[in-house]
Amino acid sequence: MNLDEKESIREKKMKVKDKFEQANLGGYELLYPIKRGVTPEDDQLMDKYEFLLAKSKEIWEESIAGGGYKKKVQDPESTPAANKP
Repeated sequence: MNLDEKESIREKKMKVKDKFEQANLGGYELLYPIKRGVTPEDDQLMDKYEFLLAKSKEIWEESIAGGGYKKKVQDPESTPAANKP
């Protein structure tokens, strides 16, 4: 299965999930994700959510790798397997 097929399947599953969630809110308001293009305030809030998610992922990856995650990602040649003859 190639990358395009996987992405297509993921999008279909997300549509099914979103449709289910919209139908089963039970009187609650959906807070995330916010539809883009409705209002400038919503777009700014969505930008803020995406920024926070990216930073939290970065912090989490750093914490599980003991701070060495960025070095491994930025410099793959520094791994012992890359230095073997």
